[in-house]
Amino acid sequence: MNPNSKQHIIKLSKSKIFLLTLGSIVFVFLGIWIGKSVGFKITFHTILAQVISLITIAFFGMTGIFGITKLFDFKPGLTINSIGILDNSSAVSGQLIKWKDIKGFDIIQVNSTKFLLIHVRNPKDYINRANSFKRFWMKMNEKKFKTPLSISSNSLECNFDELIKVIEIKLNENVNNN
Repeated sequence: MNPNSKQHIIKLSKSKIFLLTLGSIVFVFLGIWIGKSVGFKITFHTILAQVISLITIAFFGMTGIFGITKLFDFKPGLTINSIGILDNSSAVSGQLIKWKDIKGFDIIQVNSTKFLLIHVRNPKDYINRANSFKRFWMKMNEKKFKTPLSISSNSLECNFDELIKVIEIKLNENVNNN
């Protein structure tokens, strides 16, 4: 793929998504095992274990469902063109982020995962266009990172450095053309 063409498409990486989904399934079973192993006694430790079990099952169950749906999603993970960035790489993505709305970028790392934070002039507009599930997570992102929009390369057929390079090229093209 040539990042200097009019449009750059980065596909979803089915192998990365498969591994993430497999990991989610393992954690769901781990949560079930924890819940069953402590039983239903009323002590602080068993209640704590049950809560951890439920949170583990719920969170990794959702990520597993997301992974399964992405395995059968044949839309590009990311489309970068003269209008902006169309992100289809995560559970909270799905919107076109227009170049004219972008104020700036930051890079953060959470554990071993790097994220490109995209700061926009009108974050509430992006949040309001999302469904209730995405809206919740976008509000959480905005509260923690000061923007609702972020991209990682975890589910893309590229690494993070390649992702940044392509976005920089397209951003510079857009700035120079407008």
